Amino acid sequence: MQASYVKSYLRTAAVLTAFVIASSTACMAQTQSVVSVQEARQIAQKSLQFGQPKLALDIANQLLIRDPNDQSLKFLKTSALLRLNKTKDARKTALGVFKTSTDQHSKFLAARLIAQSYHQEKALTRSQLWLRRAANFSPDANAKNNTKQQFSKIRAANPWSFNLNFGASPNSNINNGTKSVGETLGGLGFIFLPSSQPLSGLEYMAQGAAQYRFRVSKRVFGSVGASILAQTYTLSSQAKSLVPTAQGADYSFVSLAGTYSFTIAPNAQKNKHMGPTIISGQFGRTFYGKTALSNFVALSAEKSYYLSPRNRLNLTTTAHQQNRIGNRARNSLTLIGSVGLMHQVSAGNTAGIKLTAFNTDSSSAEIENSGASVDLTYRMKTENKVFDPDFHLGLKNINYQRAFLSSAARRDQNIALEVGFTLKKLSLYGFIPKLTLGITKNLSNSARHKTAAQTARFGFQSEF
Repeated sequence: MQASYVKSYLRTAAVLTAFVIASSTACMAQTQSVVSVQEARQIAQKSLQFGQPKLALDIANQLLIRDPNDQSLKFLKTSALLRLNKTKDARKTALGVFKTSTDQHSKFLAARLIAQSYHQEKALTRSQLWLRRAANFSPDANAKNNTKQQFSKIRAANPWSFNLNFGASPNSNINNGTKSVGETLGGLGFIFLPSSQPLSGLEYMAQGAAQYRFRVSKRVFGSVGASILAQTYTLSSQAKSLVPTAQGADYSFVSLAGTYSFTIAPNAQKNKHMGPTIISGQFGRTFYGKTALSNFVALSAEKSYYLSPRNRLNLTTTAHQQNRIGNRARNSLTLIGSVGLMHQVSAGNTAGIKLTAFNTDSSSAEIENSGASVDLTYRMKTENKVFDPDFHLGLKNINYQRAFLSSAARRDQNIALEVGFTLKKLSLYGFIPKLTLGITKNLSNSARHKTAAQTARFGFQSEF
């Protein structure tokens, strides 16, 4: 009875509103208004609240005749159109506000409404894009967090996912050149060519991936996709003076791959400590310089266990077959096994350790090797609003099985240290810039493989 009364009231108010708006200004000056413009606005808002979007739309349209530039009325009109599932008209109205408004809050509201219109049409990827734009105009932290939460919900429902990383960095050794000027083999001395020396320059990197997810059964989920990794360089003037004929593209690298995976969710009722099992694979081709380098196929299996609320154990095995194009003697099969432990130190701070063993079989003595590595990571979430740091230390020992152009088999010890700074204050459309400073050094009993490099990589990563 109460709802019926409210609807009757709203209908009557709408008629009176239309009458007042249609009246001329002179007539209104001589006559007492039945409903003011402000009251009409409130009636339209109540119409939406009590499930009468058609009334709200009619009132908003009448009021917009009086003031076509009233943005709050356009937002009211857009909301009513969305309730009526007239998504294209709603988007057109909100897009007009987004393009013409200079107010940050108005752009935020318009972008959120456009995202909602795409969401109602099941165009989830476009909805996500507009949520990123909305986040960029968030008036405060609460609005931004709410936008992030909505983005996460749509991402979980969207079968399509996309990932993009890109950056640029100075690199002191883009060709992995040796620091040694020469070596002695069989009592004879050899001087390395200038092209074997470290060549410095600027590295450009772009990485993209697209994935489509689907459900196989109640606890099994699958995905198929494609990925690309591209790296190219601009040589420094010093490098060009060493090798005048060299170009950055000579050292470029591209990897094109098709990917697939199957995730088996655990039965939480039987074992609450068991995480998912992931079987994944990829196949593709790599290019070095301007020439196809190799075809490859890889298969991995990963299992995780939750030892406690703050500790997770990961076990991974991988087989990677690489077939060199035009040089079968350099084909290789690599088997990798690793165990990793992630520990949540405190809210937002995590520490990790990963132990890896690997073995590569090949007809080439230059390639066949085995070894082990350890990686230590620490990620911090600080109170400051400028950046969050992270640290990585990698140690690797590689033993080559047979001697190659030397009297003894090669032995390498590799050290890598990276310090990253996520510049969270500079968020742009949901992407945050990150600066990573790195030092790598390879110690070897082979002079030509004693290398070192320093990098300063600047790129962007997704904030949500």
